[in-house]
Amino acid sequence: MEHIHTLEQLMAWYLPGIQETEKIILNSLENEVYPESSTGLQKVLYETDMLCRRHIEELKQMIHEFSSVLIPQRSSFGINGLTLDFNELMGRIEDRDTANAAIIVFLQTVCHYKITGYGTLSSYARILGKEHIAARLHHMLVEEKDLDHALNKIAEKHVNLHAISPQVPPHRDE
Repeated sequence: MEHIHTLEQLMAWYLPGIQETEKIILNSLENEVYPESSTGLQKVLYETDMLCRRHIEELKQMIHEFSSVLIPQRSSFGINGLTLDFNELMGRIEDRDTANAAIIVFLQTVCHYKITGYGTLSSYARILGKEHIAARLHHMLVEEKDLDHALNKIAEKHVNLHAISPQVPPHRDE
């Protein structure tokens, strides 16, 4: 096991971890979320998909800059746990409107996870004199905050209201 002795090594440890987080979220979007989501949520999910793809590529470039100090990393247990919980939850939900509310809370939880990471990494890069990386990470932080705001807006205006009670088909006398 290699030890971490510097802020640069710490940053080099976290960059691949947050990239892995983006990949896991992208996979969840493609495999779990899109099939369940309502039409109103589709636009935000598409934007989330594009954001994840862009962040993965940008992080790849940043990781390359730290290749001389990279320390082998294990899997990201935090995001894997969130994803496992989400998948179990989705398996228990039978109502589409409730599923949409669950999708939003999952994505917002992940946004907050990434907001923390991008904010911290941006600070590290600034301290290390890597202003171009700090600026890009700060921009990614702002994008995550904007996504969180968009998710909150659609939840409050539409999704949560529809999930108050399941949609019961009208009773028919036969």
